[in-house]
Order: sequence, then structure tokens, then C-alpha cells
Amino acid sequence: MNTSQKKPFLSEVLDGEKIPLGTLSYFRERFRDRLYDLVAEEFLKQEKEGNLTRAEVARRIGRRPEQITRWLAAPGNWTLETVSDLLLAVAKSEPQVTLLPLEGRTVHSCRSELSSASLPNQPERSLPPNSTIEANDKSNEFGSSVTAREFDQRPDKPAVIAHCDWSIRPEKRWMAVAVRENDRWTISLPEKVRDVGSLVERLERRASEPGPLFLGFDFPIGLPANYRKMIDKKNFKEAIRAFGETGWENWFKVCETASEISVQRPFYPNRPRKKGEIKQFHLYNGLKIPDADSLRRRCERQSAACMLFWTLGPNQVGKAAIAGWQEFIKPNLDQISLWPFDGLLSGLFSHSGIIVVETYPADVYRQIGLLKKPEWSKKTREGRKSVASKLNGWLKKRNVSPKKGLTKKIDDGFGSDNTGEDQFDAVVGLLRMIDVAEGHLSEGVPNDLEVTTWEGWMLGMST
Repeated sequence: MNTSQKKPFLSEVLDGEKIPLGTLSYFRERFRDRLYDLVAEEFLKQEKEGNLTRAEVARRIGRRPEQITRWLAAPGNWTLETVSDLLLAVAKSEPQVTLLPLEGRTVHSCRSELSSASLPNQPERSLPPNSTIEANDKSNEFGSSVTAREFDQRPDKPAVIAHCDWSIRPEKRWMAVAVRENDRWTISLPEKVRDVGSLVERLERRASEPGPLFLGFDFPIGLPANYRKMIDKKNFKEAIRAFGETGWENWFKVCETASEISVQRPFYPNRPRKKGEIKQFHLYNGLKIPDADSLRRRCERQSAACMLFWTLGPNQVGKAAIAGWQEFIKPNLDQISLWPFDGLLSGLFSHSGIIVVETYPADVYRQIGLLKKPEWSKKTREGRKSVASKLNGWLKKRNVSPKKGLTKKIDDGFGSDNTGEDQFDAVVGLLRMIDVAEGHLSEGVPNDLEVTTWEGWMLGMST
């Protein structure tokens, strides 16, 4: 019999130990909730009295009305700038910040029966994995507004899941989309991504049930831990916000020569040259690191994926990342939640309108049984046709309904033109996202602060 005792929820915090990821995620969510309540309750008060509208808030801070509607709909990934702007526009006020020490305080378990006592007809909202809260009575000393939101009814699954197979060339960008209908996923045929600026709006319009948009891209979302030691930024999101701005104007500009490589301009080379003129050690020397592994993220070392800053060869990912960060991540940073930087999916599905993740289709091949032997290649139609039974087999085993034509498209190897491999990977990546959303597969992120603040992770990759 196992007689070991679980540690009280706050023990690592109070004892000065490393704080588990579940505990960090829990308090991040609580803090987001408190900021949301502060703004939303004041707005509802002003709106009820006829003093304010969403359109007026939008006008005052230079935003679109639909953006204000999205922000006020549910707690999300607000920056401190967003909170300040909203409070000025809504309340004509600034917040007063105080600290509430955790020493000597307790909070009941969200997994226990205590929630239903004070909030009837409200489902329990579970904590992030590996979190346990010390229980003593039916009171919650952390504040009533947080308690109410902890048991607020919100979807625990996305309404729409979309996976984009990315490229620096717009004509090679394809996506596969699944829509939840009556708790079952309907997958449509692969389609071109088209206008990136309207992508979120177009995908959100497809929803038939409440829930967030779960959006995946197969380009890197994160920076190597060794690179973060070279820059004065607190986390990946702060860094990506700065790149391309004052002091970092050339960050997205790929170096032509080795002499141009620097911390402020780390991508190399822009184009191939004569044999022997371009070497990876130029990049190591320019950034003062010893080898390729020192410029790989933990997930890249585990998967043998290419490093971010090397931009030469058929498998390079750097230029695709540059395009994705410039065209989608940076312009939407204030309205999206980036996994795992903004928390675990268990919390983000309940709190966020748009969740963006990094995917790695090559890691999915093993999961659905696409083994290396017998050899096949996604780059050929015949290769894709040879594994069609595996993809269709997955569709039959899962809670999904392929739209008319999808099964035939899979059997046909996604056609004979040069976009076939892009459509194939768009669908394969979507299967991984559905498995994670449905709980068939763990999101996979390790309990490592380097990963959750800087490097990021490939969705579903096991450690």
C-alpha cells in the first residue's frame, strides 16, 4: 500500500523550492481572472448606466470594436499595456497594486465536492495536472470573485481546430480544419490559407458551438535557451514583441555574409553560394557558441529537427519562422494565447479565445503508424497513397466525420501537383491536434521553465 503523502499545494512556493508547472499555471490563470474581473465589472457598470459602449472604448484606445468585444467576452492573454489601456478607457483610472502573502493561507481543492456547496449547478473546474490543493473547510480565503470564476461554465474543448502547413511561399500554405458539431469533429478537405490577416476571423466564423479557436502552425514558436542568455528579455513573448523594432530592426533580415552575424541579426545564410563558402561554423562563431546543439531547442534536439537560425537546405525552418512570426504572431500577439508560454491547454481552453501552438507533423507519423519501413516519401503521390490506409484508419477510430471527398483525396495521395505534400502534412498535423484536444494524447510539455518561458514545445511530443 502506498502511504506517501502528497505535498500541500503551496509547499514549494513557501519553502523556496522549484515551483511545479501546474502551480505556476494555476496562479497565472487566477491573476488573469482578477484582471479580467476588474475591467469587465467596471465596463458592465458603465454600460448599464448608459455611459459607455464597446464602440466608444474602441475609439478611445484606437482599436476595432470587434477586438474590444473579444477582450470583454472572457479572460484572455492580455498584456499589461492592454490592461492599462482598458482601465483608462473604461474607468478613467489606474489600478492600485498590493501583495497578499500566501504564508498561513489555505484554499479548498477544486477537485473536491466543496465547489457544488456554494455554487449549485456549476461544474467543477479542474486544476492543471500534478496540482493538489490543501483542503480544510468550505471557505476560500483567496477571494469570492476568483471562486466564482473558478467554477464558471466554459467550454473545455475548442469549437474549431485548424492546422496550417506553413511556407515562405503563400501558394504553398495549406490548412486542414475540423469543426465541433454535437461533440463530434467534422474534417473538411485541405484548403489554401490565403489571406493571413483575415485567417482568425474566417476560422472563427465556422464555429457551430461555443469554444475557442485552436490553431497550429508547423514553424518554430520559441527561441533556444542559449540564445536567450544573450539578450536582455524576460521571456519569448517579450522578445518577439521587440524583434523588428528599435534596437532590433534587422533581426528578421537574414545575413548575406558571415561578418553580418550578430545577436541582433542571427539568421544565416540568405542564399547558397559556391561550395565551401557557406559553413555552419560561421553561425557558431558569429554567436559565440560551440556547436549546432547549442542553438537547438530541447524539442529540436529530441526530434532531430533543424535549428532555427540556419536557413540553408531543404529542411531549414528559419525563413518559414520569420514569415510566420512577422505575418501572424507579432500582429496578433495581443489577442492570442501562445502555448505553452501562456499556460497549459487545460486552462487555455477554458479561458482563451484563440490558442496558437507549434506542431511537428514528422513526429505524428510514428503515432499513426507511418513507419520508416517499408520506405515511403510524402514528397511523391505514390508514397502518400501507400500510407492512405493508416490515415483513413485513424479517422475511423476517432470521433470524427470526414466531409465528402476527404477519404477519396487521402486514397488518391492528395493529387499529383507539388502541393500534395503540403495538404498531406496539413491533415496529419490536424490529427495530432484533435487527439490532444480530445485527451487521447498528452500535450507533452515538460515541467521545465526554460521550455515554458523561452523555448516552447512541439504539441504532443512526449519527453
